[in-house]
Amino acid sequence: MAEPTTSGSLGATLGRIAEALAGEIILDRLLPQIVSAAREVTGAAYGALGVLAEHTDLITRFIHEGMDAELVHLIGPTPTGGGLLGELIRHPRLIITDDLNHHPAARGFPANHPPMTTFLGLPVRAGGRIFGNLYLTDKAGGFTNEDADVVTVLAAQAGLAINAAQMAEELRMVAVQDERDRISRDLHDGVIQQLFSIGMSLEGARPLVRTDPDRIEERLDAAVDQLDGTIKEIRTTIFTLRPGRTKEVALERGIVELAREYEHAASFTPSVQIGSQLDLKVPAEVIPDVLHIVREALSNAAKHAQANALQIRADVDGDDLCIVITDTGAGFDPDDLMPGHGLDNMAERAAILGAQLRLDSALGGGTTVDLRVPLRIVDLTREIPADD
Repeated sequence: MAEPTTSGSLGATLGRIAEALAGEIILDRLLPQIVSAAREVTGAAYGALGVLAEHTDLITRFIHEGMDAELVHLIGPTPTGGGLLGELIRHPRLIITDDLNHHPAARGFPANHPPMTTFLGLPVRAGGRIFGNLYLTDKAGGFTNEDADVVTVLAAQAGLAINAAQMAEELRMVAVQDERDRISRDLHDGVIQQLFSIGMSLEGARPLVRTDPDRIEERLDAAVDQLDGTIKEIRTTIFTLRPGRTKEVALERGIVELAREYEHAASFTPSVQIGSQLDLKVPAEVIPDVLHIVREALSNAAKHAQANALQIRADVDGDDLCIVITDTGAGFDPDDLMPGHGLDNMAERAAILGAQLRLDSALGGGTTVDLRVPLRIVDLTREIPADD
């Protein structure tokens, strides 16, 4: 039986769990972690997560913990949504009882099933729908209101992590094989860090459940808004990396759209200056990588620069595409620059293009990203005509 977490270490435990969940983007590995975490924070002997088929009341996956493999084999098929589990599906709300066998919706257990009495169940929401339900049983002394508060916070963290994992699966489906490592780094450097921040905010809200419900509502509203922004960033990544479609996007239009997204993130309008020959002279095959570098640069500025002005200049200079992004923000000391912030991704994309990428910055002096992409491609395989 899992030992309940003491109140003194509960905050640290939830923080650790939030970080672990936010760091896992493989759904099949994430779901068992959620069940284990729920048992850990409550001390329940058994835990399970029933995943619902979309638009139905059927449990299509049942991830459980607390029984050994032999007992699971003897019990037979996993539940599909009857009895008390079905009650939670039909009426998604927190349910706590000291004896689930006496609940009006109970239908009993199959043969060889261990006896269970105390029960706590609640829905897990992800991506705007109920993903499934979390079930915990057999805690010595019964489940308390504090257990309900803690598991409610955990369910919110789990929902965010599940949504991120589902979006990551979509990314993997639409990305070509050689893009998958880049997607993983994109998620780690940006999206997962944002989800971890949201999870910590929700964890910090737990003590306010009884003392200040208005602030709880504010925290939840803020978390939903932040999650919407995170989902938007993931969808932007999907758009940028989707094979074929990115080649149809003109460079000028792509830069303007990215500037508009930056405006929403930074709350001011960047200056955009685009040369008249841009779409005429820039070949379509370089556009996806160029837009990715621009997006990374703008994302870094929105998250870290604290700027009040930003300028994007794009033009063709001779045989080079030149893009310069300058902000008036806090800047950084290049010697103290930590890994991450998408800089590795930018450098890798620039290398693919055979481009020069230069970052100039100083503390308090803003940052300039200077990208020069050669546009003249010499076909070395073509036959050179003989001299007359």
